[in-house]
Amino acid sequence: MTTNHHPDWNSSEAPSVKDRIVALNIHDTLFERIAEFPEAAIKMRFGKESALASSYVEGEVFRCGRAAYSYIRENAKPGKIIENDVEFRRVMDDLVNILLRYGLVHENSKRLNWSPSPSNVFMRMFRISNRTGPGNDGLRAANGEMTLMYRQEGEPIPFYLMAEDNEDLEPMAQFVMVWLMNPVNDWIIAPAQRFWHRMPFYPRKRLHGESDDPEAYGVDVVNSRTLSAVANALVYVIAILILLAPIATFNTIQGQTLRIAIMPFFCLVLVGAAQLMGSSTTPMFTLVTTFFQVMTIYVATSE
Repeated sequence: MTTNHHPDWNSSEAPSVKDRIVALNIHDTLFERIAEFPEAAIKMRFGKESALASSYVEGEVFRCGRAAYSYIRENAKPGKIIENDVEFRRVMDDLVNILLRYGLVHENSKRLNWSPSPSNVFMRMFRISNRTGPGNDGLRAANGEMTLMYRQEGEPIPFYLMAEDNEDLEPMAQFVMVWLMNPVNDWIIAPAQRFWHRMPFYPRKRLHGESDDPEAYGVDVVNSRTLSAVANALVYVIAILILLAPIATFNTIQGQTLRIAIMPFFCLVLVGAAQLMGSSTTPMFTLVTTFFQVMTIYVATSE
């Protein structure tokens, strides 16, 4: 069985081959959802297992290193005759191979630890697709393990879960997802969907054919393309607001010395804002600010 936070490797109730095959078969719809929304592919970080594997390989590096140094010291003695290089190559290749393996384990562990956490929107989709919730503790996820490891809907996202793909959202798009889309989904979209799914006239498209739970049906989510579109729209608004602030300030302040002192501050604000927009939106941000500056100069000189 599983604990509330991690698989129990000592459990005698590990899934059989039949359990894993059945789990893969009944989650075909989940795989289709992940193909449509890659952000819904929720994976385990395996932090404890990565540390275990890393320590093992690190010990193997020490073992091969000692063997290599021992061989070199023994065969470097004066008068020592080397018949062939087979043993020398074997000892040194063992060291090289285990070092390469150690580097792969290290990079893989770092990549897993730094992977983004799932968003609330796609975590909800994943949980519903796996049918986690009250009364479903005995169900198995697509990997054959108990769905309890993903916890129930509404509970915090466990630290040991990661999103396989967040499509490298820009900082502004990430802000839109975390601070705008997630609250809207949690407080408006999700309750409305739950109410709508319980209506008797709702066309039920089941994720798993045997379930009568309304929460087992598909849900609509906001994908990264929509987030990028919303974030790009905010670029226009923020760019104009950032330019309006120094213009309004300069019109209010009459002293030339004070204007010069304030100017570097607004330059830093403009550069910082461009960084927050992200690399993909920087050209559009630059175009909007340039056009706005030209229009401001034109209006000022025509008066």
